[in-house]
Amino acid sequence: MQAEQAMAQVLVQGDLRPCTRLLLPLLLAATAVSAVASPAERDLYALSKLKSSLLSRSARNSTSLADWDMIKSSSHYYYHCNFSGITCDATNGHRVVAINLTGVPLPGGVLPAEISLLDALSSLTVAGCSSLSGPMPASLSSMPLLRRLNLSVNNLAGPFPSPPPDAAAAAYFPSLEVLDVYNNNFLGPLPPLGGSRLLHHLHLGGNYFTGSIPEAYGDMEGLVYLGLQANSLSGHVPPSLSRLRRLREIYLGYYNSFDGGISPEFCELDALVLLDMSSCGLTGIGGGGRTP
Repeated sequence: MQAEQAMAQVLVQGDLRPCTRLLLPLLLAATAVSAVASPAERDLYALSKLKSSLLSRSARNSTSLADWDMIKSSSHYYYHCNFSGITCDATNGHRVVAINLTGVPLPGGVLPAEISLLDALSSLTVAGCSSLSGPMPASLSSMPLLRRLNLSVNNLAGPFPSPPPDAAAAAYFPSLEVLDVYNNNFLGPLPPLGGSRLLHHLHLGGNYFTGSIPEAYGDMEGLVYLGLQANSLSGHVPPSLSRLRRLREIYLGYYNSFDGGISPEFCELDALVLLDMSSCGLTGIGGGGRTP
């Protein structure tokens, strides 16, 4: 609701198309803001918030994202589809479907909650930006079409967003296939992703996650890659992971401190080609000290 109210203010101030400004007073009297703005206008508003949030106040004159010209976009419909790092779908109203800012020298900032207004987004990559800090917006976890999320090698911090207490498991990252937050500063428990049956690449390594590996991680039946290394995890490696029959690579080593060994059922993972359990306290298969 706050995002919609802010968007209404942008529309009233005339940052979007003139025809929208003429109709806005009448439309606002009859319907909600989200219905007033077209999907493309909502996308433009979300991109404007993303730009202002990614550039710190001290770097607003930076040349980064210089071609994200919001003034020109307000008078040239779909102009935002020409922004660097932006991909639109011409068959779906020129909606923004992908953002890739890898290698863009962002001088600082955070990810805004308004990014969730990009409800056609299927891929978001903001990686390798050491100045990107702050928490990860919880709104990302409810984006309906988001399939790929790569926020690796940044300085994002705090707990990983959890689903609301009354939310169904299937509503938490409902379409996600790839999640990579390697080398950030996340802490607290691992995210509850057991209901994410579409995930095939999960990289949570290089953070400060604590606690044990959830048993429900064994329910991610499509998982091919699992990276949990270089955290502060403890407890036993759950035998449920041996149900991941498509798993090819699993990384558990370094800085974690597990108890005992891994389940003998891991030997039945025919697709497994790499099991890294270096320097994490594991003693072998079944805790007997036998190295796999």
